[in-house]
Amino acid sequence: MKSWLFVIVGIAALVLTKTPSHAAVQSEPTKHVVVIPIHDEISKPTLFILRRGLKEAIEKHADLVVLDLKTPGGEIDVTLDMIEALEKYPGKTVAYVNDEAMSAGAFISAVTQEIWFSPKGVIGAAAPVSSTGQDVESTMKQKLVSYLKARMRSISEGKGYRGEVVSAMIDAESELKIAGHLIKQKGELLSLTASEAMKTYGEPAVPLLGAGISEDLTQLLNQKLGDHSYTVNRLEITWSEKLAVTLNRFEPLGLSCEYKVVNTGKVALPWCPGHHFYFTIPWTEDTKRSDYSVRIQADKTLKQNAQGLLTEGPLLKETENLAEPAIIDTFHTRLRSNEAVVSQKGNGGDIVVKVGTNKVPDPSATFVTWSLSPESPFFCVEPWMGPANAPENKVGLQWVEPRATATFNVSVHVK
Repeated sequence: MKSWLFVIVGIAALVLTKTPSHAAVQSEPTKHVVVIPIHDEISKPTLFILRRGLKEAIEKHADLVVLDLKTPGGEIDVTLDMIEALEKYPGKTVAYVNDEAMSAGAFISAVTQEIWFSPKGVIGAAAPVSSTGQDVESTMKQKLVSYLKARMRSISEGKGYRGEVVSAMIDAESELKIAGHLIKQKGELLSLTASEAMKTYGEPAVPLLGAGISEDLTQLLNQKLGDHSYTVNRLEITWSEKLAVTLNRFEPLGLSCEYKVVNTGKVALPWCPGHHFYFTIPWTEDTKRSDYSVRIQADKTLKQNAQGLLTEGPLLKETENLAEPAIIDTFHTRLRSNEAVVSQKGNGGDIVVKVGTNKVPDPSATFVTWSLSPESPFFCVEPWMGPANAPENKVGLQWVEPRATATFNVSVHVK
C-alpha cells in the first residue's frame, strides 16, 4: 500500500507496505517481520516513525521488529524517548547496522535483543554533544556521561559485554579491557567495525557486541528465521516524510507562517490575512474520502452568497466527515480552540492547522473548509483573521495605525 500526502508547506504520511520476503515461497510463511528504517539524523520525525512502526508491529502480532540503522546520531532527548518506546515494546527486536549506527544510533542499537552488522557496518563514538554538534560544558558533560553509562548498563544486563562496550563508546576517559585484552585506551571513544564487534573473548567465547554479519536484510532474516519462512512489512518513508525531516530544522513535522505589516504612512491600514493549506484526499491508497474527518470547535458557521455577503451556515457536528457536502465552502467562526484537526480513521498522524497563537483565538478568527466537490481529490483548511470579504461584511477587519506593526500567525504540523 502506498501513500501520498501533498500539502503546500509539506506534511508527512506513513504507510506500511507488505512485500514478499524475497522470492517465490513454496509454503505458507509462518513468521511476520516489521522493518523500521532509522536513517539520517535522529530528530522528532524519527521518533514518530519508530512509534508508528512499533504500533503496527503490535497490531499485526509481529514475530520480529528489525531496526534498519543508517544514522550518524542526533538529538539526545529524542534518543531517550526512542529508547523508552523500545523498552516498552513487548516483542523481539533486532538492530541491523546498515553501514553506520554512530552516537545516538549506538544507544538505540543497545536496547534491542541482538545487534547485526552489514560487512561495512560501524558503530560507536557516542559521547554526548549539544544539538548543534558542539561539545557540552564540562560539568554537564560529566553528568550526562554518568547517566548514560548507567542507563546503558541497565539496558544491557544479560547481554554479554554490551554494557561495558557501549559505556566505552560514551566515556573517553575510561579504559576497556575484556578477558585481559585491551580494547580501548583512555583518551579516545570506542568505535567498532563489524568484524571487531564479532571478535570473541573469554571462556566460553562470547562476541564483543555483534550477533552476526549479513550482506543485507534478506540474508539476516534467512539466517534467523529460515529461508523465505516469513513475510516482511517494511515501513516506507514517503517523499513528504523526507521533507518533514528537513522541515524539522524549523519545526518538528510542520511549519509556521508569520504575516507582518508595517504601516509607515499617516493613515490607518485595514488588513485581514489568511492562508490556504491544501492536501490530497485520500492521502492513503485504498481509502476513500469518508475515511477522513475534520474537528473544528466553533459556535457559528457562515456561508457566502452569490453577492459575497455572509449568511447563516449549516448546523455541523464538532467532528464532521469530509464526505459531508455541507462543510464545503463553509466558514467556522467564534472558535473555542485555535486548532482544526484532520484525521484518518484508524490511523495516526493527524494534520493540525492553527490560527493565531492563543488557544482561544479572537472571536472573529475563522477556519474555512473548502473543496471543489465531495469527489475532489484534495481538501483545504484555511486559517483566517476573519471571514471572507471583511471590508464589505465588516467582520474580522483589523486596522494598523500609522507607525505601528501588526503580525498574524498560522501553522500546520503532524501531531
